Amino acid sequence: MTRIISDFLPIAALIRRELISSLRQARYFYAVLVAVAAAAIVVFTMWPPDRPMPWQMRSASESLFILLGVTLGLGAAVTVPALAGSSIVSEREEETFELLAMTTARPWHVLLAKLVNSAGHYLLLVVALAPFAACAFFLVGMNTEVLWRTLLIVSTTALVCAAAGVLCSAKLKKSMAAVGVSYLAMLFILGLPVLLFLIVLELLGVSIADDFFDGVGMYTMPIISFVVAMGGGPGKSSATSSVVVCSFFNVFVAFVLLVVAHAAVYRNWGMSVDTAPGERTSPQERARGYLPARRFGINLNPLFLRERWYEYPLRGWMGVLQFWTPLGLAFSATSLIVLVRVVEGKNDAEAALVGWQFLEGMLLPLLMAALTANMFTKEHERQNLDALRMTLMRPLELLSGKLMASLRVAALLLAGAAVGSIPLFLFALVSALVPGGWNTLSVGEHVALAFIMFVECLAVTWIVTAFCSLVARRMSSALVMSYVLGAFMLGGIAILVIVVGEGLRLYDVDNWVGMFSPYFAYGLIFDSPTNMDSRLGWTMSHVLIAATILIFLAINARIFTSRHMQDK
Repeated sequence: MTRIISDFLPIAALIRRELISSLRQARYFYAVLVAVAAAAIVVFTMWPPDRPMPWQMRSASESLFILLGVTLGLGAAVTVPALAGSSIVSEREEETFELLAMTTARPWHVLLAKLVNSAGHYLLLVVALAPFAACAFFLVGMNTEVLWRTLLIVSTTALVCAAAGVLCSAKLKKSMAAVGVSYLAMLFILGLPVLLFLIVLELLGVSIADDFFDGVGMYTMPIISFVVAMGGGPGKSSATSSVVVCSFFNVFVAFVLLVVAHAAVYRNWGMSVDTAPGERTSPQERARGYLPARRFGINLNPLFLRERWYEYPLRGWMGVLQFWTPLGLAFSATSLIVLVRVVEGKNDAEAALVGWQFLEGMLLPLLMAALTANMFTKEHERQNLDALRMTLMRPLELLSGKLMASLRVAALLLAGAAVGSIPLFLFALVSALVPGGWNTLSVGEHVALAFIMFVECLAVTWIVTAFCSLVARRMSSALVMSYVLGAFMLGGIAILVIVVGEGLRLYDVDNWVGMFSPYFAYGLIFDSPTNMDSRLGWTMSHVLIAATILIFLAINARIFTSRHMQDK
């Protein structure tokens, strides 16, 4: 009994340390507030009209619960990998990792505390969304068994994603790479690569998707298990067994990942950053004997050169994340789209091009925020602000160096996505030669409009991420804030305007909602290029985006000069 208590005390102290240092910060409650607002919009829009029929109430109840479950899953997918991926690597960057070995805590105590911290934020989402989930039970067609199945599969999936993030944080050296790999691990855990592989097999005439889902997928892939849990209905043993088996499988995978993470932490336990085996130079660097010396010129910003050479280089993990990841994703996706069209004999290249451009316009800002969220927070974590104050550079020069480095990241992401999209562009050019292949805009007009949309989305993400990195102190906080605020600026305002317009019976609001979002502006131009309201909304969107960038740029300059360049 005494041994159990002595083992529990360090765990309780570490858990208290993690929760107090994170949950007391207002930015996490802002993230919960955004999730609550999204759930409120779902309930407001999906609630049946006055005096509904029974079938309308049942349909609305099921739709409400499914969308709320998706909202909970998306909230966990955004917050959990960011928190878990930066949990241990932040200790190393702050040089507090070796101090933990001086306490009575053990490596598995630290891992458990980091895991509980990520689970605490997920629990906040569950508690906050519970009243909205209860709204679905005011109607008909729902059963508490569906509720427990949904909570079980989503919670265990969040657990295994948190364990994967902790493992990435224990194995990698930099928080950016750890968080980025954590999000990639989350996609693998959900089973998205397997789904893409099955789609390719279906196109090649190998139809094994149904047998795979019934025999393996519903027990190992959280997405398929969630669909079965929602569509199986209450009382169906297949749905319950699928959720239970998949949940146990998630717990087992999480346990294995934690064991591997424990081995990585135990190997470096008590060692400083300079002497830890995982922090030594690579064999290639040792074979060369030395790294080439860098010379800072007088024509370029020295801080920009520092970020370009050491923080965002084209070699190693950062090169993979900046250029090769968007190129690989774009090439695989566009090749799959072209293969689908060729096999099915369809010539709808215009619809395929527009759909991919919308998807690409959403993926690039996500990668941009993940790579540059630590733009300013890393200076806090590494305690480099005093060193920056001692340089001869003025505050605005330091700020411009940081912003130029992040703009370079945006340019690399855009270049990689453009090169990877070449198969779809070639397919579009060939299909444009067929009479009647293009109904509205030409290939050049589509590419030009999409390029403008990409630039605007990346520009808004660039300045918003810089703002979040300035006001936050940890990368995980800055990343979550960047996702939430960026989504609100790029599409949330337009969706809110549509919801309010529908509530006020303003049915003409769809004609000019494009001025609040580059996505809606491009969609309206594609749908009706000759409509004057659509063109006016598209033009006004450029003005509002430029004003947004200038306002955030001024705010960032004020914050940087007043808060970060003054001794406190």
